[in-house]
Amino acid sequence: MIILSGEKLIIATPAGCSATKLHVELCNRRGNYWIPQANNLGGYDDFGVDIPKQFKDFKRAILVRNPYTRLLSLREEYNERRAAKSDSTTGVYAPVSLGEYVDKVKLMRIPLICDWAAPLEQYSQIHYESIEKDIRQLTGLRINCEVNHRAGWRKRFSKLTPERLVFLYEYFIGDIVKFGYTTKAIGPIEAQALRGVF
Repeated sequence: MIILSGEKLIIATPAGCSATKLHVELCNRRGNYWIPQANNLGGYDDFGVDIPKQFKDFKRAILVRNPYTRLLSLREEYNERRAAKSDSTTGVYAPVSLGEYVDKVKLMRIPLICDWAAPLEQYSQIHYESIEKDIRQLTGLRINCEVNHRAGWRKRFSKLTPERLVFLYEYFIGDIVKFGYTTKAIGPIEAQALRGVF
């Protein structure tokens, strides 16, 4: 969570939105705070939505991202954690493929951003893909925040089976609609036409 004191604004950043650069860019400025919060694993991370009481009257914004590129980012983080864990124990590691990761999505209960952000309702949206422009429109601040657009993401997803693609579309539908990614989504008709094999 990022607190911009001068702008009286809270920016919440969900997992998979590659927000570290945004935290560094904004929290290196005077009067701004980077507030990690306790997670359910007994540690701290940047993904909490509990607003400290002294900031309850601040406006709210959330960082959102194309659900498909967010999933690629979450998969990459998952594989990095597995690799680090295996290095310290067995040294054996095989990355989880995109198809295997999609099969784990429901089991891992990866939250949609719209569900995760529900406690912050009445918030503005900052799209990862246009982060510099959205921050400037919302706050007037100019930032330099490089983003990874995951070029070629549609091609990677097009190799998945129609069943996996339809599952993802139905799983993501809340974020797709609420955050304006309908033209980016791979819908059921397109999924059937792609005939992916993985």
